[in-house]
Amino acid sequence: MAANGSDDDKTKSFTALTAGVVVSHYKIISKIGAGGMGEVYLAEDTKLKRQVALKFLPPPLCQDEDCCKRFKREAQAAAKLDHPNIVPVYEVGEFKERPFFAMAHIQGKSLREVIKAGKLTIPDAISYTMQICEGLHKAHESGVVHRDIKPSNVIIDSENRPRIVDFGLATVSGEEKLTKTGSTLGTMGYMSPEQIEGKQVDHRSDLFSVGVIFYKMITGRMPFEAEHEAAIQYNIVHEAPEPMARYKSGVTGELQQIIDKALSKDPSVRYQHADGILTDLKRLQIETTTTKQSRPGVWVAGAVVLVALIALLLWRPWLGDPVTDTVPMIAVLPFDNLGLPEDEYFADGMTEEITSRLARVKGLGVISRTSAIKYKNSDKQLREIGKELGVAYILEGTVRWSKEEEHSRVRITPQLIRVSDDRHLWANNYERELMDIFEVQADIAIRIVENLGVELLEKDSLTLSTRPTENAEAYKFYLRGADLLKRMEFRQHLLMEAINMFDSAVNLDPGFARAYVYRSMAHTVCYINMFGNIFKHADQALQAAEKALALEPDLAYAHLALGHYYNFIRRDYTRAMEEFLKARPEHPNDPYLFMGIGLVQMRRGEFDEAIGNFQRAAELDPLNPTRYQLLTWFLPFIYQYEQAEQSIDQAIWLDRTRPDFYADKIFLYASWYGDLEKMRQVVDDAKEYVNPMAIAFAQKWNFGIFDVLDDSLLLRFAKASVGKVAPHGLYSGLANIYHRKERHDVAAAYADSARIILEMLIEKVPYDANLHVRLSFAFAHLGQYDAAINEARRAKELESVDDCHW
Repeated sequence: MAANGSDDDKTKSFTALTAGVVVSHYKIISKIGAGGMGEVYLAEDTKLKRQVALKFLPPPLCQDEDCCKRFKREAQAAAKLDHPNIVPVYEVGEFKERPFFAMAHIQGKSLREVIKAGKLTIPDAISYTMQICEGLHKAHESGVVHRDIKPSNVIIDSENRPRIVDFGLATVSGEEKLTKTGSTLGTMGYMSPEQIEGKQVDHRSDLFSVGVIFYKMITGRMPFEAEHEAAIQYNIVHEAPEPMARYKSGVTGELQQIIDKALSKDPSVRYQHADGILTDLKRLQIETTTTKQSRPGVWVAGAVVLVALIALLLWRPWLGDPVTDTVPMIAVLPFDNLGLPEDEYFADGMTEEITSRLARVKGLGVISRTSAIKYKNSDKQLREIGKELGVAYILEGTVRWSKEEEHSRVRITPQLIRVSDDRHLWANNYERELMDIFEVQADIAIRIVENLGVELLEKDSLTLSTRPTENAEAYKFYLRGADLLKRMEFRQHLLMEAINMFDSAVNLDPGFARAYVYRSMAHTVCYINMFGNIFKHADQALQAAEKALALEPDLAYAHLALGHYYNFIRRDYTRAMEEFLKARPEHPNDPYLFMGIGLVQMRRGEFDEAIGNFQRAAELDPLNPTRYQLLTWFLPFIYQYEQAEQSIDQAIWLDRTRPDFYADKIFLYASWYGDLEKMRQVVDDAKEYVNPMAIAFAQKWNFGIFDVLDDSLLLRFAKASVGKVAPHGLYSGLANIYHRKERHDVAAAYADSARIILEMLIEKVPYDANLHVRLSFAFAHLGQYDAAINEARRAKELESVDDCHW
């Protein structure tokens, strides 16, 4: 039926879309759905002989210019996206003045219906959320923000695969915005705080909505439930959701942390990209399906009397009295966060800052954060903790951060306790503006020193009273970045997020020297793990450390960062030692400094001195298994094979869930003993705690585990490594493995691919001995033995800057 009336008449009538009506080359079958912004019909594609879904703009909206633009935008946004977790759009058109688009017809149920049925398990929820994140990652990479992620906009198809639909509220990067800032569009309950407040919205708003869906899939409830809409809005902006464990058994702390981060009020604290959620859930999925958690027990069989060297290195201070009678030893336990869950990083940051200030005081022994953090939320008695850490005093406390529109206030309540009799030696209650927090940290440190009877030199007093920045926002970004870096998880997306935080800090305060220091360290860690562009990481590590020194020439932290740069990137051990020694007077309690010095000394053959520094590092960080892992790496070079085995057993005793520890033990057996049975036994023992695939990834293509695993796992691992392992490492590793399997033709093919990449890398980083070592192996696999020997000699020359012993 033709439209009646003038062009300004808003009551036009349109052709009825009934069964049999032909729209372009689509024949209407039936109406299958309707909503405020669209009517959906099942139709037959007469050209391709398939069923499709046709979405039409409802008649009342067809003459609304904004609605027509939005409808067209939806089709264009979806049409840009080719992904198995997004419903594809085939065609956009108009039928008798009525816009429509054709899309795939998905047979299945909406996620809303699936949740309502109440049969979802936690693994189901994890799987669905991972796939939704995969689809969103594609959309966000293409510049598309959905803005209305909710269960009814996710279809679970016949293959149990979630498919995202309805991009009606989507924004597309680079195109005109159809919604002004200040307006609110979305579905109540699933909108992010910034959507509700009418603020600028980006892709992180979709991630908040994913968090809401994830919470509902697990608990069957909305995280911000309330009786009326205004209350829901308030809860989303101001209140934390209840812990999921109240409504669902089997919710682990790690799963709750993922939800909490996704539902953070502040977008800068939230996951920054969909693949961040995806990575965490993949790891959690592996652990929940293949890992059986249990309490650690004594794993090393029998009592072994070690030589004096290893007695020092593997001495367990948590089994005896405090380390020394002359130097008071103290541990700062993680302060309890009394604020919102999203402020946890702030409470941890306060703990770290107070620890750091105390650690600069000569005449005081301070346990590292890495060991103290293990007692976060612990119900152990303080005497037990004190004995395990080898300390006589413990500082604990609470932090509450109150964020108001005009003022941001922090309340800190510390208390100093003597372990031997649980006596409270000192306590106080501080409530200050956020930017007065540095004075609070300094005063707490000074009061602790006074109560322990330690002489505070004037220089130490000045050091304790430093103000690293005058910009509150810069300090928040710094604390977030430091929290990510000091988790010691060393995953690429976390490190890049940390670097972004430090970048934000220095952008707000270009004079923030300490933020440059941590930025340098984060780039060094990225280089060591070969994450992304290693040349850029090398340059940025040096530039950031030098910038920090330019801003504060006496900043010991900057010398520490430079020491790590020269030790791990340039392998200039003389310069590394110079920088470490400059940092040492201001860092008498930094275990990482002592480990750095020890590593340089080991390389230079100064074994006795190295042992002393490793011992001191263990005293300051007794529960950090990495201290013992490092011993496994270098003890074989001084022919202490049995002691190396004992050291890695000690690391496993401290943390059975670390796949890299098992990988190191396998590598030890493979490279020094050549004992296949022992290697297989490590894999069998580890299966109760970690996935063999996780051990394979931790092996980083060194031979060992692949000698005892079949080719099918090797193939799976190779496929999974693409994009996650540096290409030259992937090809070099495959060449080594196939050579050991006597598949020399395959080994040579991979070796040649590695050679091409390595030669290009060496042109840019000629001082990296490891690259020359890998190139030497590549030439050997290719039968070019003279070239292999030349590369090995070049590697030796580079490693011999200080007469390096290994």
